[in-house]
Amino acid sequence: MKSRRIYIPQSVRPLLRAYLLGYASFVSPRLLHILVKTSKPEAVNVFVKILETLRKAFELNQFPAFCAVTVGGWRLLLPVIKTAVKWICNLPSYSGGTTYKLIANFFASFISGAVGLQLLNGGYPEEPAGRTLDLTLWTAARALDALIGGFWSRRKMRRLESGSWSRSEEGIGKLADAMAFSLTAGTVMFAWFYIPEQLPWAYNQWITGMSNLDPRVIVALRRIRRGDFIYGEDTGQANLLGSYCKDMGLPEVLGDPQRTIPIPCRLVHSGWTDSCEKHAVWRFWSSWTKAFAMYFPLNLVVRLRRPSLRSLGQALLQSARSSAFLGAFVAIFYYSVCLTRTRLGPRLFPNFSPMFWDKGLIVKMGCMLCGWSVLIESPTRRAEMSAFVAPKALGVFFPKKYSRKYQWREVLAFALSFAVVMTAFQANKARVRGVTGRLLGRIIA
Repeated sequence: MKSRRIYIPQSVRPLLRAYLLGYASFVSPRLLHILVKTSKPEAVNVFVKILETLRKAFELNQFPAFCAVTVGGWRLLLPVIKTAVKWICNLPSYSGGTTYKLIANFFASFISGAVGLQLLNGGYPEEPAGRTLDLTLWTAARALDALIGGFWSRRKMRRLESGSWSRSEEGIGKLADAMAFSLTAGTVMFAWFYIPEQLPWAYNQWITGMSNLDPRVIVALRRIRRGDFIYGEDTGQANLLGSYCKDMGLPEVLGDPQRTIPIPCRLVHSGWTDSCEKHAVWRFWSSWTKAFAMYFPLNLVVRLRRPSLRSLGQALLQSARSSAFLGAFVAIFYYSVCLTRTRLGPRLFPNFSPMFWDKGLIVKMGCMLCGWSVLIESPTRRAEMSAFVAPKALGVFFPKKYSRKYQWREVLAFALSFAVVMTAFQANKARVRGVTGRLLGRIIA
């Protein structure tokens, strides 16, 4: 007897796919955290915690329901809105073709996005708003990418047709993702130094671990920027870097801003060497080894579906390349600091005081230059790296928590962004790049 396949209507399939994907992404990291963090004496409670996690994922104000409402709601609303828009577009003032379909896509996704985010924010009436801000910023970044990419593609097509497309424009197109990553990564690094509370906690901790810089040096840079740590004056800050020098076996006077002007680069070098060049090489190698230990297992797992010597070699090469990017990122940042404060800055501008360089310019120069290391990566990886960092850079300019009376602004921003992404995807699937485009392709197909 043949088994009967359950028929699922085409209009409902995106809703189910979105819900299942949302459920898996909600549950998986939480279950992994429970299994990794639970100690043996608490092993009895593991089963209870797992069941609670699985149950909570079914609540209406959780991520799975949000995914179902935004994507599934769009698909269910689309026929209704398409009919209404088509009727309006049949008026003489409107053109025919596929225009009405894109308009309908925009309004259907706008409505479903607004309802979905409102649903996700429900259940927490007494808490300040902001729990979904990272999601909103991520969607806004994807929308900006789709809009700018669409504008640039149309401009390129017109210029090619007229024969006026230039080499400089071709170069800008190839470097666009690198420029975007450099700008956003620089913003994140500046925030890490001076306003770390604006970054996600886990991301902040990861940068701190990769920087391998004593926190006392970071505190000193912040105090210099605030005007509390001043060269040539006794402001009570001598013990800050003095204790750091003592821990490294160096004379404490090297950390006294009243007696040592400027603070020597050796302290930035973690006491390892006086040479800025040797320090940059050491930073590259140290960061490369850390990154390789992180990237190689991930790349290996991805290629385990088709194990072979070739896939192993690809995992090694990709891991080495990505590790080189991260190593160069760290090395360029540190060497830019040294170039600005000791190697080039004082020689090119001898009238500027050491305080001028250390008060913030050295960090700004490092932030401006370090992101260009992404050119080591492939063009596809550059786009993915830019997409990953952009929401975190946008988050620097917004409060993490805010009054619920202003939540409508976030809902509006998310709904508009989601509508732009969905409309761009329907117009041209290639316009929504990276993981976002691939996921939408699987869900909506």
